Amino acid sequence: MASAPEAAIGLSFSDLLIGRIRAKSLDLVGPSISARRNSDGSFVLGFNAPDAAAGVAEPQASEQPPQPTAEQASGAALLNLLYSHDDANSISALNDIRVSNAVVHFYDDGNAATWFAPKIDLSFQKKPYGFVVLGSGDIASTDKPWHAELSATYRHDDARFEMSATLDNVIPASAARKVYALSQFAALSTPLSGHADLTIDATGRLVSATGEFRAAAGQVKLPQYFDDPIAIDEGLVRVSYEPQTDSFVIANSSLVAGGRTVALSGSVTPERNADGKLSALAIKIETSATPTDTKTDIGSTDLIDHITFSGRAGVDKALLDIDDL
Repeated sequence: MASAPEAAIGLSFSDLLIGRIRAKSLDLVGPSISARRNSDGSFVLGFNAPDAAAGVAEPQASEQPPQPTAEQASGAALLNLLYSHDDANSISALNDIRVSNAVVHFYDDGNAATWFAPKIDLSFQKKPYGFVVLGSGDIASTDKPWHAELSATYRHDDARFEMSATLDNVIPASAARKVYALSQFAALSTPLSGHADLTIDATGRLVSATGEFRAAAGQVKLPQYFDDPIAIDEGLVRVSYEPQTDSFVIANSSLVAGGRTVALSGSVTPERNADGKLSALAIKIETSATPTDTKTDIGSTDLIDHITFSGRAGVDKALLDIDDL
């Protein structure tokens, strides 16, 4: 099912003593992996043949979904295979699988998002309750990669993944390039770094999520017919997921702009077509600046103490409907 330019197998010494060959660990070096999350939440994983990746010195991110590969397996089949303790199955007997220098293309059909990892390391360790996956590498949706560290624990009894991710230098305008309001209308180029904790069930459905991110210096670029870009000094953004409304809620957050602290709250709610694909984002944002004791020039943007925005941003087309501003 898997192929790589280089591979190494660790054998059980005790089994060798009784004349039996049994693999306990597997190392894959330099494989090319294609993964797809369908709009119904199911996953498909494919391993490209070695010659398909050969001669490609610097793979690039692509807007197109990964092409189907000859060796594919569904996410459900992989979970059953990895959890199995059937000694007769060579893969089930493995307790440790390590993948290094992998090239990964991931396409999320439901959210119309393509992720590309030019060099990523993964490790899988079987546990009595399930298994643990650790990952580290750079991820890109355009030409500006960001670093990610990931740990995921799968428990077979409740069929859920408990995931924790540390992200470094994520630029929202780049990561959300297909959302017009976030990548073009009000492009947020402030790098975000922090961590997120998620729970995902075996069908790929998000159950819960929380995140906390520090914002470095950057700016919000507005269209030319607006004022100059809004400079951001720093900030702290806290996000949580509400499964009842399928919304990502921003609360207890703040940004520092022009030396003033601005309280930030709001929500982002995905809107989907009948086939489950993301079509738009309903966005609500509210900001409230702390009072300042210094006299400001009449042309200063510091005079804006409170902003409320409610609108709908298109994903499949450049559309921004403003309901309230």
